[in-house]
Amino acid sequence: MYHLGGGPRLQYCGPFLLLDDVVVFTGTRLLPAFSSKQIAGRVTPLAAAGIKVDRKTVVVKLLQGRHPLAQGAAAVLVAFTAAAVLLCLQGVF
Repeated sequence: MYHLGGGPRLQYCGPFLLLDDVVVFTGTRLLPAFSSKQIAGRVTPLAAAGIKVDRKTVVVKLLQGRHPLAQGAAAVLVAFTAAAVLLCLQGVF
């Protein structure tokens, strides 16, 4: 059903394709997830009619979908901030 989507429902940013609540990583040049013939034949025509979004939109969609990589990055950011606050408080006392 999702391969029938197109137009404004389809969003893309670099190697990420977003269709409604589904995020697909298509891979990079060095590490492709799909064959280049499949991407060129099936995805490129649909993505041309889609909307290009920024990286923040991809991050928000990954966080809303509770993707493990996005949650891990958020946990590292929280831990780094907490460590910096503790180091600053150590200097005060």
